[in-house]
Formats: sequence, structure tokens, C-alpha cells
Amino acid sequence: EHARTDVCAALSERGETIQRAVGRAIDASRVGNVRMRGIPPMWLLDAGDDRRLSRFVARALDHGVLFKRGAYNFASVAHDPPAVAQIEAAARHALSGLDEEDARG
Repeated sequence: EHARTDVCAALSERGETIQRAVGRAIDASRVGNVRMRGIPPMWLLDAGDDRRLSRFVARALDHGVLFKRGAYNFASVAHDPPAVAQIEAAARHALSGLDEEDARG
């Protein structure tokens, strides 16, 4: 694969695509205290506290996407457009209602 493809460039591009998708989910949710850190092929989410991030991860998993809690998420050359769409949809679902859950305690 390395002989046919610039794998490092592909991972960076796919990571940027995933970050944009998750960023759109964050923006659409208008949830506070959620941000991404890191570089495109290796990034993580910060949701303010561990309990809140755990709820996000569990809700995303309900939609078939596993985000790492407290560790880097890595881009893969297997992250094709349908996979990125699934990541964005899972992030949107996982973010929806986080602020309301926080208010309820």
C-alpha cells in the first residue's frame, strides 16, 4: 500500500475530513465545553469532564461508532465517505442532550 499511496498524506486528509465532520456535529449541537484537540490523523475530544465524555462515548457507541475516552482517535485509510458520515451522525446523536442531562444532574 505504501508503494502505491502516500499513506501519511492519506491519513492526514482523512483525519481532516473526520475532524470537519465531528466539528459540524459539535456546531450543530450547540453543546458547551466540547472541543477537539490534536492533529488530523490523531485527535481527541474534550467534553469538560470524564463523566460527560463517558456519556458521549456510550451514546456514540449506540450508533455504531467507538470514540476513545481520554485517548487519541486515529484516522485510517479505511475511513471512506460512508464511514465518515456514520461518524458524524453518531457524534450528532451523542452530543444531543448532553447539556440537558448535565442540568438534570
